[in-house]
Amino acid sequence: MSDEPAARKEELILSCEAAVETATLFTKSGPDPRKNIPYSLLSSEHIEEYVKLTGIISPFYLYGGKKSRLKHAAYEGRIGKTAYYFDDNDNLNTLPVINGLTIPAESIIFVECDLEFRLPEFIALRFNLQIKHVHRGLLLGTGPLVDPGYWGKLCIPLHNLTDQPYTIPFDEGLIWLEFTKTTSDLQPKDKRKGRPPLDKEFWDISEFIDKARTLSNGEKVPIRSSIPSMVGESGKHSTAALKSAGQARELSAEAKSIADEAKTTAEKAKNRFSQIGIVGGLATIGTLAAVWVTFFIGMMSYYNALSTRIDSIVGPSSTSHNDQGIQLIGIEANAQKLIALKKNTESSSDIIKQVLIENEKLKIILEQQSAQIQLLEKQQPEAVPPLNSLELPTVAK
Repeated sequence: MSDEPAARKEELILSCEAAVETATLFTKSGPDPRKNIPYSLLSSEHIEEYVKLTGIISPFYLYGGKKSRLKHAAYEGRIGKTAYYFDDNDNLNTLPVINGLTIPAESIIFVECDLEFRLPEFIALRFNLQIKHVHRGLLLGTGPLVDPGYWGKLCIPLHNLTDQPYTIPFDEGLIWLEFTKTTSDLQPKDKRKGRPPLDKEFWDISEFIDKARTLSNGEKVPIRSSIPSMVGESGKHSTAALKSAGQARELSAEAKSIADEAKTTAEKAKNRFSQIGIVGGLATIGTLAAVWVTFFIGMMSYYNALSTRIDSIVGPSSTSHNDQGIQLIGIEANAQKLIALKKNTESSSDIIKQVLIENEKLKIILEQQSAQIQLLEKQQPEAVPPLNSLELPTVAK
């Protein structure tokens, strides 16, 4: 069991030098050497066959146990010896690759794959970042296609999304490569459809970077992560926000002080007006009470005087008829004065209304007495003496 492939050490099957000769010989011979292999994703044994026959990738290793570069339908690519990055001055610089590749935190770098590619015109290639790097915070564009007929190096952009440097050793896998055999029948180039394969070889990945950074108008722009600049801008905005917040707190404190002062002033004014209001209210009540008392006393005096006069009419007949007539005329005049006084007091306050109610009561009494006098006048017209001395009481204002 010790000689099983899984237990064998890794072996170099095709070196880069040997691959150049193999690929050159194949392009001269041209046709697919394994037409019996179907048009599909190549499995491990078919990958090995085409590597040996066409030199599609190099160096090519087999075996190695659990670290074998060849899987059932893919081959492992590792980091090469050249990497690039853009500095803060927008210059493209070489990133040292010593004992592995260290990608700075929150940055984008470009690294070449350790493999050389010499694809025949009927095999296409795709590659993806190994999932362990994805889980650790590394990012790569998904599934880039390498066209059939491509010769050169692969330029792999890597974005470190984490806030820590990320190191990939030389002996650790970076990408997985998948090979697909196309349905091309290798017709003469003048009869093929679609864009023809590139005639140029790409062994310097800086050419890809320069092409990528050049806009359609010819302007060259750096390719960097936006995270540091966003963090910087966020820091500036945070600082400005903190400053604004401090100013807002100062303004708020000042506004509160002004509000407290205004509140204190309002409270003092309120207390002052309350005191004035109470005194004024008491004064108003006192004035109305005085009006009412004066009016009431006057009316009572008037009523008593009138009662006395009436009693003199219905009493002994010693009083002359002429005096009774004069008294009747005075009663009527005074009754008219009472009616005018009633009209003048109708628009007063609630207390005055109460006075009017009492006035109405007195008016009724007076009208009753007046009716009695009129009755007596009919019975004894010559015996009613004048009452010139009787006056209506005045109300203090």
